[in-house]
Amino acid sequence: MPDPIDVFIGKRIRKERLNAGLTQVALAERIGVKFQQLQKYESAQNRVSGSRLWRIAQALEVPVSALFPAEQPNEHGPSEIDRPD
Repeated sequence: MPDPIDVFIGKRIRKERLNAGLTQVALAERIGVKFQQLQKYESAQNRVSGSRLWRIAQALEVPVSALFPAEQPNEHGPSEIDRPD
């Protein structure tokens, strides 16, 4: 089972890609991977490396921080990671 943070990052990549009006193929070309690899990032089947995440943020013209949750999960209640989109 993927880590909740990886799932969140994958969903955020997808959201920002759609906001930018890009297909998976177009974003994959911009970051130098096949679209199947981007699908795996978005679905959290594969983890995104730090350098790849930086390239994704550049291609989407967003800060890297836009791809991360605003807070860390904790035991005191649901975090941004736990909330559905």
